[in-house]
Order: sequence, then structure tokens, then C-alpha cells
Amino acid sequence: MDFGFRPDSFPSKALPRHSTSCDKNVDTLIVGTGIAGSALAFELEKRNASYIVCTEQDTALANTSSISFGHCRIPKQNELEETIRKSVLHLGDNEDRVRFIYSNAGSVKDFFSELGIRYKKRSFGIIPSGKERGGAKILRALQKNISAIETSAHLVHLSESNSVFRAIFRRKGTHFKVRAKKVVLATGGYAGHFAHTPAFRNHNLKIFEMVQLLGGLVVNNHCVFLHPFAFNRGREILTGNKVKLGQFVDNEGNLVFRKRTRHMLENNCYHECFDRLLAESNARRKQGHGIIFAFGNQAIPIMPAAHYTSGGIRTDQFGRVFGCNNLFAVGECAADGKRNGGRLPGYPFTAAIVQGKVLGERLSKK
Repeated sequence: MDFGFRPDSFPSKALPRHSTSCDKNVDTLIVGTGIAGSALAFELEKRNASYIVCTEQDTALANTSSISFGHCRIPKQNELEETIRKSVLHLGDNEDRVRFIYSNAGSVKDFFSELGIRYKKRSFGIIPSGKERGGAKILRALQKNISAIETSAHLVHLSESNSVFRAIFRRKGTHFKVRAKKVVLATGGYAGHFAHTPAFRNHNLKIFEMVQLLGGLVVNNHCVFLHPFAFNRGREILTGNKVKLGQFVDNEGNLVFRKRTRHMLENNCYHECFDRLLAESNARRKQGHGIIFAFGNQAIPIMPAAHYTSGGIRTDQFGRVFGCNNLFAVGECAADGKRNGGRLPGYPFTAAIVQGKVLGERLSKK
């Protein structure tokens, strides 16, 4: 199946960072300034490690992490095994990885406290408090402690010889090189325009080709998860309390979902029944009806939209790329099972933070 992967643009919202273009020799090169890459760089900075983190964007904040609400799933001890079971059996997550992430999820609270980030409790974990998007708040707190960030740096070549990686970056018509003993890819997942939405953004699609040339594997690139509540051509998703305050009706004013499903919506538990929501809404569409979210005096047309993909680089739970020495992939660019049933909300941020923290500790000891 061809999902038509192709680059999309991403607007810059923060002031640009200025950096030099000289060649660099470091112990660890990190590619990507999202939550996973920034958390890793933060840990290396604390340990006075030799590193550099590069992003192709004009600012270190210009990535999909910054527009997320920043929910972090932290299972209670008596819910741990059930959360893992559901993630693996019903959603398709990799068992070793999801067990590793959730068993270390408690460290996210310590991580927030260390960064001075206030948070609120949610039914499945925590979320940064305040008016600013949680993802942006976390990134700002991390990046103000990261000294070695290169912006506008587009990775065009990555090779390895004699246990040393050689990366070439392009910046506004010029090039600079980075030599590193270890490389960590934190570039985000597969991206492009899909049938229902243009919301995916990623300029680094060739990252996956580079990994394959180095001997790594890219898997599950046809696993696409649909979110049932997209609007504005798939650019936005209905989330949180708004969902339970409105009603989903067809274009004749009839309620779309069954009583049990509506009860889950009213209790803000819709994340737990995406498959049911998709099935019931698609059944109504097959009858020729459109679906509308009625909220106050608003009537918002909604439809399923591609929300994320599961395709990525095959790694173990610590981010080590199979088939490659000292090459790592963390965050959304790492494949995490087939996720045929979606994923639990709050898992991606928890996974990115845990992997960044643990890998930072491991790399600084080598």
C-alpha cells in the first residue's frame, strides 16, 4: 500500500538559535530536538559529556513535540500488568519495550520536578499545568540547559568506518561535518500527506534509507493509526474535555454512537475504545451520513484522519539499532510493534522521556 510519503513544511514559532558552521568531533551526535532528543541531550549535559544535537529546523522548538499537550501515562502499580497486557495484546506494542517504559514511568515525575515543571494529575498520569502547550513547556525547560545545539542543519550523509561515524550536514548552501563515536537518531516518525490529512511533518525521510545502508532495518511502514475525531482537513483533533461536552450526530440530527459508547465519551474514556468509535462512525458513513460534533452553537464536521504511523527503525528497548554498533534510535523514529489497534494516550511522551534519561545515563558511562 502506498501512503504517498512526501515532505511537508513546519512553521517556526520561536526565535532562531545562532550557531557556528565549523566541523566538530564529539563523543555523541544527536539528530533531532524533540522530547526524546532533548531529554537525552539534557542528561549528557548534566554529566559533562561530549555531544552535539542538530536539527534541520530554524529553531530547536520547531517540532511536533512542541504542539502536543504533553500527557504522560504513568500506570499505578496495581494497574501495571493490565496496562502492559492491553498494550501488547490489543494494541500491538512491543512487549519488551512497553514493559521497560512503564516499569520506569515513575521517573517522569522526578524529571518534571528537576526541570521545575508544575503538573496536574490525570486519570492515567500527569500533564504540565499552565496555558502553554505541555510539550512546548517541557522543551523550553530542557533546551535552556542544553549548550550544544545546531539549528538549520539538514543531515545529508551518514557513514561509519573504523568505529567512527561521519555525518555531513547542509546549512543554507554550505556544509559542515560531525565525527562521532555514537549517533542517536531522534528525528520523529514517518511523515507525508495521507488520504485524509496533511498533518504529518518530517523533512528527514532519508534518515531511514541511511539506516538501511548502515545495516539497520526499517519495519512496519504500512501501519497507520486513524484518529476518529479529526477536523479542519485533519489538521486538528478533538481532545480532552471538549469531547465529553458535546454530542456526535449525523446530518439528520440523530445520535451516532450507541449508549455504551456515549457513556465512555461522557466520562472522557474515549481513548480506550477507538476501535468501537471507528466502527460505529464508519457504519453511519456507509449509510450516506456525514458526522458532526455539536458543541454549544458550533457544528464541526469530523472524519477519521491518519494520526501517526508505526513505521520506523528496529531497535531494542534501550534504543540500540539492530545490526549496527553504537547507532541508536529513540522516540517516534523507532518502530514499536505493529500497533494495529493504536496506542494508549500519554505513552509517547513517557517513552521519549524514559528512553532519553536511561540512554543518557548509559552513553555517559561508556
